Amino acid sequence: MGSAFLDGLGVHAVIFDVDGVLLETMSLHYQSYRRILEPEGLSVEPIELNLREGLGTPAVLASLSEEKGWGLSPERIEQMVVRRRNLFLETYEHRVYPHVPELLAWLEQAGYRLAVVSGASERSLDVCLREHPAAPDGRCLADWFPIIISGSDAARGKPHPDPYLEALKRLSLAGRQALVVENAPLGIEAAHAAGCYAVAIETTLPKPCLEAADWVVPDHAALLRLLEC
Repeated sequence: MGSAFLDGLGVHAVIFDVDGVLLETMSLHYQSYRRILEPEGLSVEPIELNLREGLGTPAVLASLSEEKGWGLSPERIEQMVVRRRNLFLETYEHRVYPHVPELLAWLEQAGYRLAVVSGASERSLDVCLREHPAAPDGRCLADWFPIIISGSDAARGKPHPDPYLEALKRLSLAGRQALVVENAPLGIEAAHAAGCYAVAIETTLPKPCLEAADWVVPDHAALLRLLEC
């Protein structure tokens, strides 16, 4: 059992982002950003974070500060990063998107290799992928992914290709042998820069924001149908 779609492309591995792809966490991230910014008299809209999804927290805050004229110093950003990450972990709720376990089980059974590439910290990925069951049989998401790339595993994060190049190196594959599943423009850009195919899923942003991807699907059920072709 394989995928005519993937086999026709010569794809041997599927690489997943985490936030907004495997897990519905972007709303939790937004609340943690809101809670560190409001006491400073600063504000951010969800769309502003969703368009920056893929950057690590320091880069998100630096980008927002530059765009909005906040004037945050590197030292202030470092302090806010610690608070933001702690708030996220303290309020974390495990929300696996519908059809994700089914999708991963199908890909595993069909013989495709799986990897995760995320800009998140190692601690965040431990909580999200290793400490909570994602399927009725008790499997955690990490059980499907022998290769997990965190924000500290590459010299440069998304939109640079480095995180995906590191995953390809560990997979011993060329870019065109991998399909990346993303939900944001910076991740799509990084995947293409690494030579990978990219399919975008409309979990956090509408299709017009994702048109740089090779394919765009509305949800995980549609993604599974595409891969099963």
